Amino acid sequence: AGLPGIVLALLRPDLPVILVDATRRRIEFLDEAIAELGLDRVQTRWCRAEELNGHIHVEIVVARAVAPLEKLIPWAVPLLTRTGQLLALKGERAEQELKDAKPLLGRLSLTGELVAAGDGVLAEPTTVVRIRRKAVK
Repeated sequence: AGLPGIVLALLRPDLPVILVDATRRRIEFLDEAIAELGLDRVQTRWCRAEELNGHIHVEIVVARAVAPLEKLIPWAVPLLTRTGQLLALKGERAEQELKDAKPLLGRLSLTGELVAAGDGVLAEPTTVVRIRRKAVK
């Protein structure tokens, strides 16, 4: 619980962060960690992401080990602002998941790309799938 949200909140204390988890035990842990670390701009929500549809609109949704892209995209994209993006931290299956999600991306007018986060800095960069809405011409 809390990865990468707590780390992002520590690195960028100027940004508001909402941590979402469907497990109460994890939320209780996160609430304790937030209090201990003095992270005033971090909130927790004990729910599933799709339950927040229509209640929040954010610039970035970051997800790690949540679900395959074909499930994650319908849960996360409705939470995004028009210019927002979904950053899904993925492992070795990232390229295949992105290929599998291409029909869904097309139906929803989204684009997807692979990004190597930490390339040149980390021994093993993290593969991130970035999902955005197609630019309106």
